[in-house]
Amino acid sequence: MEEQFRKIRSLSSAMGSMERSMRNPKPQGFDKNIIRINPTVFQRLDEMAVKQKWKEIVGPLFAESAQSIVLTNKILYVTIRSAAIKNELIMNKSVIVERINKELNKVFVNDMVVK
Repeated sequence: MEEQFRKIRSLSSAMGSMERSMRNPKPQGFDKNIIRINPTVFQRLDEMAVKQKWKEIVGPLFAESAQSIVLTNKILYVTIRSAAIKNELIMNKSVIVERINKELNKVFVNDMVVK
């Protein structure tokens, strides 16, 4: 699984450089060899990376009670079944956000909303 995550991370960094070059296109003629990638692809890759590390970061009990995990605009939305676990996650959300970013070596999440 670690190997898959490394491949995703290298693909994500390569796509990031492509995304930067797409933001500042050179005013030359049309080049049919340039691949345009929708920015939502990068958002989905970030979300997938967070979902893969979620169980390691919060533990199996908290991970199993999560109904959905969605990352949108660097805000992590987590829907939880249990009220007790929801309260625990709310109380420790800054620690969880910090762990996610530290584990993935990039600022993926700025805030977490627990529903």
